Amino acid sequence: MMRNRSFLLVFISLTLLVANKAASAEIEYMTTQELRQQIDLFARNHFSGVYTDKILDKDLKIDVGNLDSRLRLARCGQPLEMNVNTPSHMTANATIKTTCAGPHRWSIYVPVDIEVYSEIVVASRTLRRGATISEADLNVQVINIARYGSGHVQDAQRIIGQELTRSVNAGEAIKLSHVRPAQVVSKGDTVVIEVRGNMIAVAVNGEALENGHVGKQIRVRNNQSKRVVDGVVSGPGRVSISI
Repeated sequence: MMRNRSFLLVFISLTLLVANKAASAEIEYMTTQELRQQIDLFARNHFSGVYTDKILDKDLKIDVGNLDSRLRLARCGQPLEMNVNTPSHMTANATIKTTCAGPHRWSIYVPVDIEVYSEIVVASRTLRRGATISEADLNVQVINIARYGSGHVQDAQRIIGQELTRSVNAGEAIKLSHVRPAQVVSKGDTVVIEVRGNMIAVAVNGEALENGHVGKQIRVRNNQSKRVVDGVVSGPGRVSISI
């Protein structure tokens, strides 16, 4: 009886081994080159839709990371599902999640490098914090803006006359976060107070009681009446009051 049982166990084991080998032989595997090509096609289509004003392979470049040649991923019986797993706008690095939802399920995360080239405003020389930006302080260069994030400037007129909130090196991109309206009135300055209404326009001398940039409301003292009023800075040394 023991001998028959041993024979039966050996027979079952051999049967399972043969069946497993046959099942394994039926699985087809994707090559890493084929998988990388599919991910590359998806990435190119996706980011072309994000950066619609860029020309692929000219000012928009996509580079899918290398895949380990030892990967054994079963060929999927249906189209692969792909999703960008990181923010897709203004980023130099993204990750694409690729999933097979077929009988042999698997998922893989593949890094993608993105280069987006555009003309942006840079400093023509080293500029110190507090400097008021002039046209001579600026140049335009073609730069990979994906590495700078958002806030870069393409129109120099947007920041000419603004004040730097931090120092900027020559050739460095100037962002909107690096500037603020320049202070044109300082506390204690003598200013011209312009009072305007429908039937009146009067200008008197006064004293600024606060610092201010164009468009900022500050307190000023009328030198004649000694009255303190609120006015809006309209230019260097000028404050307007509407009545």
